[in-house]
Amino acid sequence: MAVTSCCLTWVVERRDGLRLGFTNHDEPVTVAGVICEPRGGFDASSMEQRIGGGVDSADVSGFLSSDRISESDLLDGLYDGARITVREVDWSAGAVIRRWPAYVVADMVTTGPVIKLELELEAALALNRPQGRTCAGTCDHDFGDGGCGLAMGPLQQAATVVATDGRTWVEISGLSAPPKGQWLGGLIRLAGVDYEIARHEGGRLTVYGPMSGAEIGTEIILTPGCSKLWDMCRAFGNSARFGGFPHVPGPDAAYRVARRGDGRGYTGGSLFAPGVLVEEESDES
Repeated sequence: MAVTSCCLTWVVERRDGLRLGFTNHDEPVTVAGVICEPRGGFDASSMEQRIGGGVDSADVSGFLSSDRISESDLLDGLYDGARITVREVDWSAGAVIRRWPAYVVADMVTTGPVIKLELELEAALALNRPQGRTCAGTCDHDFGDGGCGLAMGPLQQAATVVATDGRTWVEISGLSAPPKGQWLGGLIRLAGVDYEIARHEGGRLTVYGPMSGAEIGTEIILTPGCSKLWDMCRAFGNSARFGGFPHVPGPDAAYRVARRGDGRGYTGGSLFAPGVLVEEESDES
């Protein structure tokens, strides 16, 4: 293998499954089933692989000259969380010589044609993920996950967009509160991508971050959210799977005082009768 037959390849995989390949070679190179186009990759001069077991991050600067990556896609966040795999390959034989650890895009800054990607090691996502249970008054399950156990399909609603700014909000005609749950914290599925609902005002739903493809007449799927409180879980008939500890005192517990005649019986024992859940203890205040 000659040194002159070595090149670098970058495979970018977005969250919607689209995969794009780039290389610093002057001809297309195929790696892992992806055709990497020339002159469209990143400058690897700022990329370092550190030795050791510590979780690390990296910055990669470069030029994206590919016409397959549009400015609107970048601004719409379609590359947020994208997975980037960097390989050194022998283009003459198609063999992988060296593989860098996989990174994900944590942030992106553009200045003219220059793109600076702030990357986090994919391993860091697992290492930084909370492990075990959290002792709190709210549920620590994600709505609809294995711990929650609720099927999301029957709770979803199809809707049509009647007004939108194309990026941050959509308006639905006749939108009312879901039969169970709440729209706050729920999801809007648009063109196969889920966007978390940050605010619900009348028929208008505002999301975190920019949406892509929102237009009048667009069909979307709405999934309600969950407040993660005991009352919400009971409304879904799912209290047996509640993942919190509603008897845990809230932050204001230290400021409570005993009041004569309030019926709480401040004897130093439990404030709760066996098997009885006092609703006021399930709130976050």
